[in-house]
Amino acid sequence: KDLVLQKLATESLVKNVTHLETSDIGLIDPLVEKFDVDLTHQDHYLFKKAKYYSDIGQLGQVDASLSLISTESEVYFEGQLLKSLLSYRQGDLDNAIATLELSLSMNQQDKLNKVKNLTALTLARLYFQKNDYKSAYKNYLKIDKSSSAWLQAMVEEAWTQILDGDNDGAAGIM
Repeated sequence: KDLVLQKLATESLVKNVTHLETSDIGLIDPLVEKFDVDLTHQDHYLFKKAKYYSDIGQLGQVDASLSLISTESEVYFEGQLLKSLLSYRQGDLDNAIATLELSLSMNQQDKLNKVKNLTALTLARLYFQKNDYKSAYKNYLKIDKSSSAWLQAMVEEAWTQILDGDNDGAAGIM
């Protein structure tokens, strides 16, 4: 019944959101709004909130949350991947590609970075969908060989080469 304690508990949940399930955001977010909790520097909460609203189909909330995540945040690139998928779900393939292109150019982390490899794979697939096989091919090459997605990417890369008329290159990959 103590509103001060409720607010402190809500702030604690926001700060420790990494230990909670995405579905918990549905219970926490109304309290965050009720107590006007400051979400500045709460990038993990904002990202988990974006994932939650994506799961339940409230896409406007997804974009609003992702736009508040700092570019220096460790969840920024994962957020950009989610933002791209949001654009794709809304039928905006060009914006999805632009978001991933920018994210990939900014992500200077090591080649083993899981999000970086997934971004390159997603970008390649989007270019493939647009029948831009040369751009798709270039992005498949950005996936590190130690990535768990590498083998699948090589199969897709071979199909890209076949559709681009490079049958010898595709045979070489296989």
